[in-house]
Amino acid sequence: MTVDTPFLTPAAAVRRRQRSYDPRRIAWRLLALAVLTGLALFFAIPIVWLLLAPTKTDYNLVAQMPFDFGSFGQVVKTWDHLYLSLIHI
Repeated sequence: MTVDTPFLTPAAAVRRRQRSYDPRRIAWRLLALAVLTGLALFFAIPIVWLLLAPTKTDYNLVAQMPFDFGSFGQVVKTWDHLYLSLIHI
């Protein structure tokens, strides 16, 4: 069994090489990469903050840097508050 591959004429091969190094095409790809990176950061940063917020006390949320880690003890305390509020005690 043979695999049929399309034959590229030398002119088509030259056009393909020129197209892949076209400055406009590279610029659009870089712009798309920048936009996608910006959107990823726009949505990821609040999620990271939400994961770090339960590790801090109320005062530390205001006084410390936003992405500083608090303590594991505060995570346990926060979990207890959440659990107790769910069972209405």
